[in-house]
Amino acid sequence: MKKVLIVITTAFTPTGGLTTVMMNYYRVLPHNTYQIDFCSSNVAQKVLLDELHQNGSYYFQLPKRENIIRYFISLRQLCRQYDVVHINANSATASLELLAAKQAGVRNRIVHNHTSRTLHPILNFFLLPFYRKLYTSAIACSKEAGEWLYHSNFKILKNAIDIKRYFFNEGIRNCLRKQYGIDDTDLVIGHVGKFYEPKNHSFLLDVFADYHLLNPASKLLLVGDGVLRKEIEEKCNRLNISNVVILTGLKSNAQDFLQVMDIFLFPSLYEGMPLSVVEAQCSGLPCFVSDVITDAVCIGKDIFRLPLEKGKDFWANCLKQFPVGDRFHRAQQNKNLIELAGYDIYNEGQRLIEFYNK
Repeated sequence: MKKVLIVITTAFTPTGGLTTVMMNYYRVLPHNTYQIDFCSSNVAQKVLLDELHQNGSYYFQLPKRENIIRYFISLRQLCRQYDVVHINANSATASLELLAAKQAGVRNRIVHNHTSRTLHPILNFFLLPFYRKLYTSAIACSKEAGEWLYHSNFKILKNAIDIKRYFFNEGIRNCLRKQYGIDDTDLVIGHVGKFYEPKNHSFLLDVFADYHLLNPASKLLLVGDGVLRKEIEEKCNRLNISNVVILTGLKSNAQDFLQVMDIFLFPSLYEGMPLSVVEAQCSGLPCFVSDVITDAVCIGKDIFRLPLEKGKDFWANCLKQFPVGDRFHRAQQNKNLIELAGYDIYNEGQRLIEFYNK
């Protein structure tokens, strides 16, 4: 049995984009052929640990990455037990994990980039030459993400999903809307994502506040959590929209909350290939996203890329002018388009196995 260690360099949480991508792949990999374990420097939530243990997998919590020596030594020691190390990161700072794997004698060292920008551009620039000498295979979530970090010699592995899991379900929609006090006549604008700067929640709140003036029978549903939660709550108070904004916190069943929504809003400052937008399209939601996001995300019907520099009024008016239409019909169309575009997790999972078998 081949042993694979998946390294997560961000928070290992059910709503984290990077974790969600890898758990989608994990669920379709053959666990009778591969021993697949995870590691991160963060505390894992019980819902994820339970799923791993049910499949005979392990989760290893490493020392905090800020304690670089302890982190490196612990990871190097752990890597010695594995044939393949699959490092999920967003910049050349993953040189640290690659070096640990190389020193541990791991021959198959895979790096997997999930974005097209970094919070550490200077450090990334200086580490790049070293970084490119350490991996044996390079994967990116999109062409833009790959060219940004690797320039060339990389393969694209799409942020694929289990399409059946995200397809529109009216029963779930009605149940959750009732649970959260949402009337049948309310139009719900929604977002799924970590509460941190790249997701641009501040602008999102401004857009919704303007839209709510145009359509008082509207609510905002934010699924996720993060370091900016307090700032988001304070801004809701300042904009006087707290009574129509629902903050769900972290949810392991984010796909169910997509059913509650009527429009998906995603004004990120930068992204690689945002999985949330693919999921939203699969559930039949019209999507309004920032134009900094790759046009590869425009798979289904009724997805609109808008410039952030046009401002909140422009975005709010675009939302107001859009007729929501037949959700089920759109979901059916999008399901077929998403399958044709290669975002079916079962097909992409076979491609990941090819990397593990190198």
